[in-house]
Amino acid sequence: MRAELRDAHVPRRAPRWARGNGKTAIGARHGTCAGGFARRAPARRSGGIMFGRSLVSRAQARLLEERARAMRFSPTRSEEWLWRSLSGSKLGFAFRRQLVIGPYITDFACTKVRLVVEVDGPYHEQRARPDARRDASLARLGWHVLRVTDREVLEELASVVERIRAAALALA
Repeated sequence: MRAELRDAHVPRRAPRWARGNGKTAIGARHGTCAGGFARRAPARRSGGIMFGRSLVSRAQARLLEERARAMRFSPTRSEEWLWRSLSGSKLGFAFRRQLVIGPYITDFACTKVRLVVEVDGPYHEQRARPDARRDASLARLGWHVLRVTDREVLEELASVVERIRAAALALA
């Protein structure tokens, strides 16, 4: 009886060197069809998704992603309040914070309808021309920009959220 158990074939896991790295046909686990000849796309190391990546260099894209990540962790009070109303698809549309689009970092963006929401503080009162150029550049990329002031967000949050919802529905 013991000899039968000892001689029975017990499937064992292949040694690490024989399993492959998961990206080749040999040892690939998922996404392999047609006899295991399909290859998986290599994983991106740059972080999040960036729209208009071809407009910037790889180094600049990396820098923009790092800045956007830092900005996500230190929002202004008005951005934080607005994010509480936009997060979790509460409006029926999924919004993302500090999304990198080309050479710009946007405050909030809905990728489904290509709507950008910018919260402008006192700093933007003197920046009408650069903001207009930025809006035109985003429009050339197919994005619609809705600008609200931080004072509007802090004092009339419900009406700002309703304006955003109306703009998203109009674009859908």
